[in-house]
Amino acid sequence: MRILVVDDDACLARAIQRRLKACEVSVELDATNTAARVAAAELIREPFDVVLCDLRMPVMNGIVVLADLRARAMPPLLILMSGDCGLDLVQVADAVLNKPFGTEQLLDAIERARAVRATTQSRRTRKLATVTNEHQVSG
Repeated sequence: MRILVVDDDACLARAIQRRLKACEVSVELDATNTAARVAAAELIREPFDVVLCDLRMPVMNGIVVLADLRARAMPPLLILMSGDCGLDLVQVADAVLNKPFGTEQLLDAIERARAVRATTQSRRTRKLATVTNEHQVSG
């Protein structure tokens, strides 16, 4: 699994990288570079499976970063890290992790996000098939 950690706190980002030894984890300390990193990875056919992004960063916050990534044709799983437990950020992120969190919580969030994304894609596929069949019948 390829993961991009986006956080201006280098110590936290590197700690996450060390904890996820079984994954290929890259770190981006400047949120403004995130879209370019994701695009470059796609260009060489090594896309990120997950982008784990901090909410509060200077210049560009995590909501903007993930909203930009969500607009891509095939966005990676988008997980937001936040110390603000009360925020409802499900519209932007596939999952939200409240800081501090452990490795198991992170891996659980990734699996839950995968399940939600798979269910959503399955619904879209069924809806598209229904619309296509209705169009063929009426056409």
